[in-house]
Amino acid sequence: MTSKAKESAQVQKARKKIELQLQKAEKKMNPEALSAMSRLIKEQLLRQQPGRIDLKKRQITSLNKNAHYAKTESKFIDKLIRQIKNDQFSGEKYLEGRIKKSPKKT
Repeated sequence: MTSKAKESAQVQKARKKIELQLQKAEKKMNPEALSAMSRLIKEQLLRQQPGRIDLKKRQITSLNKNAHYAKTESKFIDKLIRQIKNDQFSGEKYLEGRIKKSPKKT
């Protein structure tokens, strides 16, 4: 029967360091800390409520009634669509200089 090799000093040191980190994290996770974090999250959600969009009132679709792509509201997306349609975003041109040919194996 074979036995495991002894751990090196470096591995033992790393193991102890990780165990200490886990112990510190476990000490921080107590009912009081969890309730405080829960309260903080609820406060943030309430604070950000006015800026949210009610998705139930807003219709989200990628196609309009005539089965054509719906217009996007984002200028950035519109710009990307125009670049793709005009073929300014072609793969070879975009990746030029980034891809190097691998040497042939003999």
